Amino acid sequence: MAQAQEENHWPGFVDALSTIVMVVTFLLIILAIAIFIMSLSIAKVPVQVGEQTPPNMPFKLEIEVADKPISDEADPQLSTVRRTENALKLGFSSLTVEVDEQSKGMVAEYLAENSATLQDKSLSISSYYDPNITAYTKAKRLAYYRAMSIRNVLLDNGYEAPQINIHVKEAHEQDYVNSVIVHTD
Repeated sequence: MAQAQEENHWPGFVDALSTIVMVVTFLLIILAIAIFIMSLSIAKVPVQVGEQTPPNMPFKLEIEVADKPISDEADPQLSTVRRTENALKLGFSSLTVEVDEQSKGMVAEYLAENSATLQDKSLSISSYYDPNITAYTKAKRLAYYRAMSIRNVLLDNGYEAPQINIHVKEAHEQDYVNSVIVHTD
């Protein structure tokens, strides 16, 4: 009589397990693609947080911030800085992110004049952008760089880093596009 051969279950088990791993991997790839596409579509929609721009303030003085020229022949574009007793508004032109020396001096003068009211208070830097002018991430990045440039001016004038709060916001009014406002909290 022939001896009965034992059935080996391992090859079937390995085939089933590898099939399950391939199916799960495929589903994870589909999920990753879906999340990526949804994040792109969400990034195009502006977020309404309910945070409004500060009310229009009567500004007393304008300061010009010169843009860094690309070449020696290029005329620098100018932006304005306006101030009140409790706020300082800096307007930037096109792709300007740095504050020129003349404007730094005028900001330092403003800080010195209002040192009694600004002393021991936290300062907020609110930088505004318009995502409709350029790409959303580029506009937000420019606004962040502008806020950091103003932060550096404040640090150079004796303010401590913990005293300074930075906010990058979408401009809901045309007056606030490409501007940075420094105010007390």
